[in-house]
Amino acid sequence: MTYRVVARHISYWRGNPHKWSTVYQYVGTPSTAIDTAACQTMLGLDDAMCYGPGAAGGGTYECEIYDQASGGVAVASYTAFDPTDVGAWPGYSGAAWADTHTYYEANLEASLSVEWAAGLSKSGKPVKLRKWYHALPFALVTPPAHDISTTDLTSLAAGALALTHGLGSYGLLLGSSTGRLAGSAQVNPYYESHQMPRGRRRKALVTAGGHYTGPAIEIPSLD
Repeated sequence: MTYRVVARHISYWRGNPHKWSTVYQYVGTPSTAIDTAACQTMLGLDDAMCYGPGAAGGGTYECEIYDQASGGVAVASYTAFDPTDVGAWPGYSGAAWADTHTYYEANLEASLSVEWAAGLSKSGKPVKLRKWYHALPFALVTPPAHDISTTDLTSLAAGALALTHGLGSYGLLLGSSTGRLAGSAQVNPYYESHQMPRGRRRKALVTAGGHYTGPAIEIPSLD
């Protein structure tokens, strides 16, 4: 069985409050019912990988768990705070970041990339499971130095490993819908640029007056 864990975040992006989600897949046969405590555990583990102090940083406001086979209704949920109450944003715990950081990264498309080993493909090539985290401390470094310190890398890898068995007490492990399980974790020492999952502004292709403004379309002749 496959369960999808959805951790929902909020912060400022382009001057406005912005929401996005990180989705994990857990596989196995549940040994006990998935409940609110499972959501609280997963919210805490995900929140630890993120960074952003105080109200301006936002926070991980909700976690829901879905049974992939039974449709779009969550089997369990937990809400940590009201994301619409901007002044009450608690920030991210950042517990997986070992060093002390002064500033957070305002560009939310800067991301922390984590890969988990997931065995080999049929052709013998390594298979990876990958996630990006968009709430980060500002990297006060001079290139070509790593954006992430050795101390933080070690601590973040431990946080990523904790995610693999975050629902272990429920009989579920981090993996994929094809049955692969996540193994050891590797954290990229450099920040990556990764498109935000939600909220990109798209230019309308049709104006209010009904005029199409998109690319030219060639219609083949039927003659």
